[in-house]
Amino acid sequence: MQIVQKFGHVESLRVLELRRGIGTRNVDLPIAWARPHEDVVVAFDQFSPTNWQAHLASTDGDVLLAFPWHDHADRLLGGYQSGEFPIQAEEDSWSALVEGWCAWVKADGPQVYIAECDGDAIEHIRRPHKLEQRSPGLVAVDTVEFSWSRVPRVAYDRAWQDAIDSCRAGWPSPVGEWVADAPGDRRLRLRF
Repeated sequence: MQIVQKFGHVESLRVLELRRGIGTRNVDLPIAWARPHEDVVVAFDQFSPTNWQAHLASTDGDVLLAFPWHDHADRLLGGYQSGEFPIQAEEDSWSALVEGWCAWVKADGPQVYIAECDGDAIEHIRRPHKLEQRSPGLVAVDTVEFSWSRVPRVAYDRAWQDAIDSCRAGWPSPVGEWVADAPGDRRLRLRF
């Protein structure tokens, strides 16, 4: 499988392969359209009194990657079951498609690229080469929106190690609180 594609003068990364009755269609997102973030943290949201969920967020609170089906993230990261999360970005991509959530992470040199979309909407992609940059870090593939970000690999790896260390110490940090209840508002108010 070829990961990096060139379309004209645009370099892209393959984030999804759509298997069809006849053949495969590929979703390739342009590298230049990935919203850059200089620093990230793994923020913890207290979903219930005994349940923490983890989110990869910029230090400004923009959520780059949520983990909606990973309950008790503090226990997973604090124990030795952290394989549920993409804690080390690799040249081979990490991906997940779980109950309506689709995520993808891949290191490419000194950068880590992160894509996320509504997994239930993937079946609506008919024309994967119809791309539209709707805003920085938001790319529509046909009609399906992908959040699309990049961060320095050093910052990405440090964020996950800090999360593991804080969970093993018994208190997940930093803590994030959703700014709004609107599903489209993916911002956390972070407390360090």
